[in-house]
Amino acid sequence: MTYRTGLLLLTAAVVMASFNGLIVRSVESADAYQIVVVRHLFMTIGLLAIGYVMNRGRGLGLASAFSMPGFVACISYGIGSITFIIALKHTTVAQTLLIITALPVTTAIMARIFLNESVRPSAWFAMAGSLVGIAVMSGSIFQGGSLYGFMMAVATVATMTYFALGLRWGRSGNMMPSIAMGSLVAAFVAALISPSSPFDVSTHDLIVLMSWGAVMSAAMITLFVVAARSVPGGEMMLFIAVEAALGPLWVWLYFDEVPTEATLAGGALVLISVIGFAIAGMRKQTHPGDT
Repeated sequence: MTYRTGLLLLTAAVVMASFNGLIVRSVESADAYQIVVVRHLFMTIGLLAIGYVMNRGRGLGLASAFSMPGFVACISYGIGSITFIIALKHTTVAQTLLIITALPVTTAIMARIFLNESVRPSAWFAMAGSLVGIAVMSGSIFQGGSLYGFMMAVATVATMTYFALGLRWGRSGNMMPSIAMGSLVAAFVAALISPSSPFDVSTHDLIVLMSWGAVMSAAMITLFVVAARSVPGGEMMLFIAVEAALGPLWVWLYFDEVPTEATLAGGALVLISVIGFAIAGMRKQTHPGDT
């Protein structure tokens, strides 16, 4: 796969991911733990089905989930999935997504240390532009949010950094089973710590969570995993900034959760930075990290 194709897949994946906050807001009564349990059980089924098809019917390939890269991706994704949903339930979508835009920088640094991956100069410029946008948005971090939600968003950055490292580390193999197992870990842990019955959800919420997990999330993760084969970790997570810019927009349009002017201005700068980077990348037919 070429670097250019990887960028296209990442773009599609993050646009799909930008609807996560909107979907969480559309849930009627399920709490954060119930959302994690139901969504991720269906997501596990969807990922295993896609993995089986990608493996050309030769089995699920679950053994790859127990390799070291698979284990890192599995555990980090499982924990990060829980902290992300909790963050969305305890603070605004804009604030949660704002905080996780630190992922490109943390991933680029850790990938350099552990995987010796270099990042193109244009990516660093895009990260710098995104950070300026984040700085503009940061004036509204605690408006309408909570310290607990903030801490959960920070925990999401930490865990998802290692998730990206795991994907890049194991890019030569099949990482789908690892993420499917990570999704199952998220459901299991959330069920254990849930203060309420994890499956006591309304029919409306069940349909929303089933569609989100088995279809939308499974497709988004598949695109992300495939793109990780040709795009370095720091550049890959740079596209998460698009989710931070678009996510509050959807919630604003559908639920009138109005972002501040600083959030809108900073989000626009983030989008400009990432789009500029993507356009520059599209002009490259190949990249040293291609596989």
